[in-house]
Amino acid sequence: MSQRSIAFYADPIEANEAPGVTIKRSIGSERLVLLDPLLLLDHLFVEPDPAGGVIGFPRHPHRGIETLTVVLKGRVNHRDSLGNNEWVGPGATQWMTAGNGIWHAEMLEKSAEGTEAVQFWFNVPESAKRKPAGYRAAYAEDVPQWKDGSGNGVHLLAGVHEGSLGPLDGLETSPYLVRVESPAGASWTWQGQVADTAIVYLLSGSISIADRSESKPGLYTLSKGSELTVIAGAEGAEYLFIAAAPLQEPVMQYRSFVMNTVEDIGETLGMIADGSFADGGGTPF
Repeated sequence: MSQRSIAFYADPIEANEAPGVTIKRSIGSERLVLLDPLLLLDHLFVEPDPAGGVIGFPRHPHRGIETLTVVLKGRVNHRDSLGNNEWVGPGATQWMTAGNGIWHAEMLEKSAEGTEAVQFWFNVPESAKRKPAGYRAAYAEDVPQWKDGSGNGVHLLAGVHEGSLGPLDGLETSPYLVRVESPAGASWTWQGQVADTAIVYLLSGSISIADRSESKPGLYTLSKGSELTVIAGAEGAEYLFIAAAPLQEPVMQYRSFVMNTVEDIGETLGMIADGSFADGGGTPF
């Protein structure tokens, strides 16, 4: 089997898009625009605030993508023009397909413990960019999790692992996504398709991959290969691993719209202008 190694480290760039929310952006920044089929990777933080409150991203439109939010701490709210309005907490995930168009808002809770989440944007194939929009959540208790032989705590968020199916099946790009909590020295191994795009997003601790040791939190892009082994350092490690097949289709992005051609973007802006986008906005909020 061909072993994957670290190709390069993408140092997150801070994005200022929501007052009070710290956004560390690894994909979608000037350093790494996209990593097919990943369009965006944001690590979101709200500092602890005993006074409480809600801050985040008010009502805005999307088209032509799927989003996946992994909540690590605190609570995140999703509200959209389909009528969904839901808070989820630690260990939960929220999935949204923008399809042919959706308005939504994402808000983060200000609380004594703070809030932390990681959000991915996935491109979808041209054949799915005009499908109906949708949303669903998977709660912590819905996520298959286990201790492997090395003592790793593995949480299967999407994809298939030895007969277990992650709760967010049906995503267009069929990603494999796990959160791994490793004690010191524990080794975790993945086997998959050689050509898949694959990354490790280090949340805390330190790791070694193919004899290269790293401790900077952030995104490690991986070389092609059929097998990956991650070894936790002396303080242990927590990380997300994701693998998905590249779409290899043209990408035309304008803000939160991701289509295939300039004409597609023009069509989208026309829909916004004439009020027909997402059936005129659906449920008001």
